[in-house]
Amino acid sequence: MRTGLAQYDSDNETELLNLVEKLKHLYYEYLASSLNKSSLSYKNISSVLDSLPRVSGPLLPHEIVLCHDLVHFCMHLDVDLSRIQLNLVPEKCVITLTLTMPYSHEKSDLDYQCRVLMGPELRDQIEANFMNHPKFGQDKPMLKYIRHITSRVQSHIDILATAQRLRQRFLLSLLSTSGVSVLDWDAFGFRSASFLYSSGAFHWMVRLALGSTEVTARLVSIYTPFSCPLTSVSLESDARGLLVKLANAERHRHQCVRGFLAEIVTNEREVG
Repeated sequence: MRTGLAQYDSDNETELLNLVEKLKHLYYEYLASSLNKSSLSYKNISSVLDSLPRVSGPLLPHEIVLCHDLVHFCMHLDVDLSRIQLNLVPEKCVITLTLTMPYSHEKSDLDYQCRVLMGPELRDQIEANFMNHPKFGQDKPMLKYIRHITSRVQSHIDILATAQRLRQRFLLSLLSTSGVSVLDWDAFGFRSASFLYSSGAFHWMVRLALGSTEVTARLVSIYTPFSCPLTSVSLESDARGLLVKLANAERHRHQCVRGFLAEIVTNEREVG
């Protein structure tokens, strides 16, 4: 038995609500005929159905699939993705939770197998590899388990959103700093930027990599593929803090420049 409303007109709210109620009663009847009403499985599923919102957008917010001796409970997670800037079309910003539980139990303990599903693009952008592996719980009400998983995903997204705001603030401080010629910057994910650095008759490029906790600067030659690390600052710092550290790394910077020059001379000799 499978429930779902993808084939119905989502604008007709009355039709949807009537259908949801009909499906719910049909499912209850199925449970009553397949399960013992006093069983823990039946009570868990019934309590979840009663607590879920009836309609969420064009689809019923949950789907239940009964297969052999397992109950697959699937729903779209109600998480707030608006706090983090995602370079995805809205239909790809969907996170789905699937819980699998046996409903033929002779004992009271229930085992839940959880999978959080999302498209590869969304997984990459919210760095959600930590949710790839099944998680197991024992003797927990299903709704409590769903809320626990939802909370984990939301907390992770909130952490990423905070880091993204710090990266954005850092790049804005770089763009507003006088005397700094910004060549390019990541205007969406705020993960990278580069600006021009002059040393005598040569021009070099400083490439910034903005991570989740720090900003790392590398000196990059615009003449050769050679580059070298310069310094790093906390993500909670700003562009002025980075420039101060770059100025204090004068000796290291000269070593990088000499390395660039040596490589240029070597390349010219090989060409000659």
